[in-house]
Amino acid sequence: MYIVGANPLSTLPDPDMVKESLDSLEFLVVQDMFMNETASMADIVLPAASFAEKDGSFTSLERRVQRIKKVIKPLGESRPDWMIISELAKRMGYPMDYPSPRAIMEEISLLLPSYRGIKYEGMEEGGHFWPCEDIDDSGTQSLYEDGFVKGSGRLIPVRFREIDDSSYEYPFWLIKGSDLYHFGNGTRTLNSSRLKSILPRGSLAINPSDAGGLNLTDGDNVKVSSRRGGIEVQIKITEDMPRGILFVPKFLTGSNILNNKVKIERV
Repeated sequence: MYIVGANPLSTLPDPDMVKESLDSLEFLVVQDMFMNETASMADIVLPAASFAEKDGSFTSLERRVQRIKKVIKPLGESRPDWMIISELAKRMGYPMDYPSPRAIMEEISLLLPSYRGIKYEGMEEGGHFWPCEDIDDSGTQSLYEDGFVKGSGRLIPVRFREIDDSSYEYPFWLIKGSDLYHFGNGTRTLNSSRLKSILPRGSLAINPSDAGGLNLTDGDNVKVSSRRGGIEVQIKITEDMPRGILFVPKFLTGSNILNNKVKIERV
């Protein structure tokens, strides 16, 4: 297995199953910027360069294709992703001799009609939105204004169904998400000493009424558990949370094992 820029041991909801699956592999390669839980299991780790250490482009979720420019040289033995993959392909008998990211973008523009109008030099200011089939156009900012490509759209209603662990034993709904200072599961941001100095660890946000009902005060250590397991965490009492709802940041170690319904116990 070849994993690029992902840490499934920290992000997928059943880490025991993931670890068992990774252990069963004959060979595991991880390509990432930092050592993480998944990389520590790899037979080979290929160090990738960060966005600040390479030239190229990013395509955002809004379909905007923008240039990035290298500001520092890659640290240590790290390399840009395209260079690692090209070298690996060459050693496996399939030459991919690209001299630069510009050549890769030229090939993408040649092969994909939706990128045909996107040129490497034209992404300097604001970028382009794909589909962009005309070199003199910035692309299509809004899709489906005049209809769908393959005919009419179809709305399918979904009937609500309670999840299995919505019993009295687990009275709280749990929301997991990104924190202001640490994005996602923190694979990158937790390696920033400045961000860690602002927020060194995560906490469980809880409504004052819920905390009072459990005789908890701000900063208490608790165990929050679901049917899959539990973690210990410090609580933060805040009016921002509605009653019956809790929040933990995804970067909190072990938070991926928690289901949507949880209970709290004082440690």
